[in-house]
Amino acid sequence: MGKTADLTAVQKAIIDTLKQEGKTQKEISERIGCSQSAVSRHLSGKSVGRKKCGRKRCTTRRGDRTLRKIVEKDRFQTLGDLRKQWTESGVETSRATVYRRVQVKPLLNQKQRQKRLTWATEKQHWTVAFRMKANFACHSEIKVPEFGGRLGRGKCQNA
Repeated sequence: MGKTADLTAVQKAIIDTLKQEGKTQKEISERIGCSQSAVSRHLSGKSVGRKKCGRKRCTTRRGDRTLRKIVEKDRFQTLGDLRKQWTESGVETSRATVYRRVQVKPLLNQKQRQKRLTWATEKQHWTVAFRMKANFACHSEIKVPEFGGRLGRGKCQNA
């Protein structure tokens, strides 16, 4: 048999209000659509929320604060460097955990920066009209920002 749902904040407020009006637990439970025992547990203060489902966190809030301080010292570190420093401070985690906690894009390496720079300088003087007339490879899928970023097929001018 599965677990029943916890009472919502609205249901709890209604239970408290109806109890102050002098209603019985049975009347309250029929009115809000839950069991009499749920009303009883709420009124006696014995109702506690369920535990979170899923895997437990491998870091604590204190460990997360430590990572934040490491990031604030030098914002331009790679995830690997952040993980090494965090491990040295006593928190053993994976690179993916560091990524989730930091929630930033990893930095580009020097080769990627150079490729991006050369690409941008080549296209620096392109106009919108020239971009639309550019000769795309046959059947290449592209995203055109002027049309809402939808995928489209480039026109095959070689065929």
